Amino acid sequence: MRAINYQQRGMSLISIMIGMLLSMITILSSLVLYRTLSHTSIDSRIDAAIDGEIATAMLTLQLEIQAAGFGYESTTPPHVLVEAGANPTYVYWRYKDTTPATPLDTCRGLRIKDISASHRQLQLLKSTTCNESSELSSFTWTDPSNVLSVLADIKVKTGQKLPKVGLKLESKSCFPYGMSAVNTYQHLTVTLDNAARRAALDDTTLATPNTPFIYTFCLSNTTGASPGP
Repeated sequence: MRAINYQQRGMSLISIMIGMLLSMITILSSLVLYRTLSHTSIDSRIDAAIDGEIATAMLTLQLEIQAAGFGYESTTPPHVLVEAGANPTYVYWRYKDTTPATPLDTCRGLRIKDISASHRQLQLLKSTTCNESSELSSFTWTDPSNVLSVLADIKVKTGQKLPKVGLKLESKSCFPYGMSAVNTYQHLTVTLDNAARRAALDDTTLATPNTPFIYTFCLSNTTGASPGP
């Protein structure tokens, strides 16, 4: 009797299972890579948007605060005021609006307002009750109606650090617009954490975080003024 030789044709169950396993590993790796790239892209767009809002806010602040002290012969009381303490949250200033027939005392302010743990605004303020002889701190700045506009609306993901904002006012020699003669003016410095610095602060392995944005404003209408409240 002749023996029958059975030959295997097609794929075995084991080869099919191995193929499915390799396919699943490839698909999962692709999904993880896509998720990582998507998060990186989203985070980059958020960081770019925040830095862009900060730059726009500082440009607007420069246009507004250069009017500080305009129209006043005396510097007493000071026409620019930064909150005292290690972490000031506002800067106020005063000037005369000469547009109407009778010049009007006009007050403005920049306030750092935390809406929540992950939401901070840079608010441009106005004051409807402003005069030349009163201290800037005497006005009611906390009234919500005093918000003229929101210069920067900064939102970060839960758990991330909001960009720190620093304000410093001092009397020092500078030349406004890089053209005027050197003199002693009130000088405002604003520091803000940019995206690179925020990322470095979140990374505890880095000993020296990146340098923040530094904006300086030489206030040309405040010659010889004292920066104190």
